[in-house]
Amino acid sequence: MAASSLDTQLLQAIKGQNYSVIEHLLTEGADPNFQFDEPEGGKCSLLHIAVELSDAKSVSILLKYDATFVKRDNDGETPWDMAKRVEGSEVYKEFIAYFEAKNVKREQEANRDGYSYKRRPGTASIAGQLYESKLMALVLLRLKECNCKFWLGSNVDGIGHFDDLVIRYYCDDLQEDIIVFVQAKHRDDPEKKKITLEQILDKKVERV
Repeated sequence: MAASSLDTQLLQAIKGQNYSVIEHLLTEGADPNFQFDEPEGGKCSLLHIAVELSDAKSVSILLKYDATFVKRDNDGETPWDMAKRVEGSEVYKEFIAYFEAKNVKREQEANRDGYSYKRRPGTASIAGQLYESKLMALVLLRLKECNCKFWLGSNVDGIGHFDDLVIRYYCDDLQEDIIVFVQAKHRDDPEKKKITLEQILDKKVERV
């Protein structure tokens, strides 16, 4: 689809870091997910440009208007991939704040459906959250394929250490509910510090 005049103006405003114009154009209907052609070929998003410029304010505005952070540029990188390279930067912090706000919003929406649960206080690092999300997605896919009645939660308050994934499903063969508690452990660099079976089984170990 061809770029509209608003989209082109939005691109220039982001390159010029003109925040009031960026906000105005988005409220007028400019596309926060507009992708433009790169000189060397391929596509690049507005969020890529904002991250490349280390412009935390533009990143914040684009995310507020639901700019996607998973589109890939000509190098195969997403805006989030780029932000992770400078962990601790203001741009990186804007992404983390966005992820946390989205989680809160999802919990508030879930509380209205009568099938919600209370999450425990505290949270893992973003790497831990992403690992748990991937694991939950795999479990969800398997449960959907089984075509059974189920409930699936993460970091459920009151469960204890084995709360990273809590699965409850109805087993037709046994004619009863089965509950599974999962404690997920991972290392970003397993060569530096391995997780052992003894650590996982040792009840005295709070964290491994």
